[in-house]
Amino acid sequence: MATKGELKINPDLEKDVQEQANDDYPKVCCTSKITMWTMIVFGLVLAGIGAALTPIGLNKQKELDGLNPSKDFSLIDPNCTISDAIFLRSDQRTCESDNGGVSGGYRRRAYGTSDQETTYPCGCTDIYFYIISAPQLADIDQFYAKKGGDYQYDSLESPIDREGVDDCSEGSVSPPKWEMEEETKCWRPSNPEQGVSDLYRCGNDECIKVFDPEFDVDAAGTGGKGLWITGAVLLSVALPFFIAAFVVKMKYV
Repeated sequence: MATKGELKINPDLEKDVQEQANDDYPKVCCTSKITMWTMIVFGLVLAGIGAALTPIGLNKQKELDGLNPSKDFSLIDPNCTISDAIFLRSDQRTCESDNGGVSGGYRRRAYGTSDQETTYPCGCTDIYFYIISAPQLADIDQFYAKKGGDYQYDSLESPIDREGVDDCSEGSVSPPKWEMEEETKCWRPSNPEQGVSDLYRCGNDECIKVFDPEFDVDAAGTGGKGLWITGAVLLSVALPFFIAAFVVKMKYV
């Protein structure tokens, strides 16, 4: 008999509760295992991608730090001549309304996405490339004299924003940066036999350029830094998944 103030527990009820707990344990345990392994898999995927991107980005950044356009390239004197300016295509730019706090209230998105109904045209870019004529190279370095040829070199593609239009169906194609027979500055590798780093963007095998090599360093720098930062972020995000999986294992499994 229970004394005053003492709670008497029905033995049959206590037995039923214990049996129910025993019946539910395998279900809880199974669900917890699935949760634990899901967290581990996500953590491993994130850690794997991060571990791959980080050294790639760091190596690219290290190579970038070794670039010196003023030493790697030399101006060609006299200037080169543009023997042809070739129009390739017009690229439509599209924008969409964005409430995510992007500066200006809009952001660019890839043209041709599945939800085009939410986008609208917001600019047009005309793409050219140029044929560079540099026969003076034969008198500058024996490497070019021995190689011979017509001393005609393709440039990189050159984007030019079409002014005052939102859609490529509007207005006229932008004029090229250089007209035919126009002279312009141009660059060649300072050591043509050795060549230059792959981080420099070249429109031809000899890497004769009409666009300043400094632009290539700026573009490559953004890519290298982005890779290792992304890798480091993924590694840091993977850690909480492993911690959460450990907690689930200790508490439920």
